[in-house]
Amino acid sequence: MGECSAVARIGINHKNIPNMVGQITQLLADECININDMLNKSKGRFAYTLIDTDTRLSTDLLDKISNIEGILKTRIIKND
Repeated sequence: MGECSAVARIGINHKNIPNMVGQITQLLADECININDMLNKSKGRFAYTLIDTDTRLSTDLLDKISNIEGILKTRIIKND
């Protein structure tokens, strides 16, 4: 994805299980947050997802993402 020109970017380590990306993107949609760019890579049982948005992400939303079953770690890369 290269250098981040979006308002916000988060990196999410999670288990590689069905509907994981769907749960994450649904939380963003519930907050009317548009995804500008997204990358998801998996290897075996684990995956990493990068999401760029055009809206700053609230602490509450980040907590909701972190609390999804199967999320291992959430990292805020940019949140201007």
